[in-house]
Amino acid sequence: MRIPSTWLAAALAALPLAAQGGTTAVQDVGLTLDGGMLTVIYGRDCGPFTCQPMFAGPVGIGQQRIVSVYGAPSQVYVLAFSLASLTQPCILVPGIGNALILGHPIVVAIGVTSPAMPGSTCQQGRANYPFTFPPTAPPGMPFEIQGLAISPSLGVPAFTIALRSQIL
Repeated sequence: MRIPSTWLAAALAALPLAAQGGTTAVQDVGLTLDGGMLTVIYGRDCGPFTCQPMFAGPVGIGQQRIVSVYGAPSQVYVLAFSLASLTQPCILVPGIGNALILGHPIVVAIGVTSPAMPGSTCQQGRANYPFTFPPTAPPGMPFEIQGLAISPSLGVPAFTIALRSQIL
């Protein structure tokens, strides 16, 4: 389901905002993309944030992949996609940890993470979103994925790392 990018503002408003002030470095939110037929998982469930997207393997036209957003258990998350940019914006948003990397994001999912996962390193919940890459997508098209979730340790919304891939 495609959700207009104007809904990003509404989704952000639904998240509990941190106290007014600067942006915080948050390490306990994450994002992964499965490798399809490969057993590899791209991205990470938690760890340091960087303004450079992490590489994720290419995706075939019409293939379905599972994108997983990690954050505080049983809390709201937002997942967005955009075309990859040659210059990364890395936009700091007051009251939200880390930075927005996507240029002109299109929100594709808003949901709630699972209850706490047993054995989770960062005490997180996870939300899996099955995304089918459109059969009309042009081959070679680079894209990026990024999430917004609540930090389990700080209780503030934070952007996840971003993943960059391309359509085969």
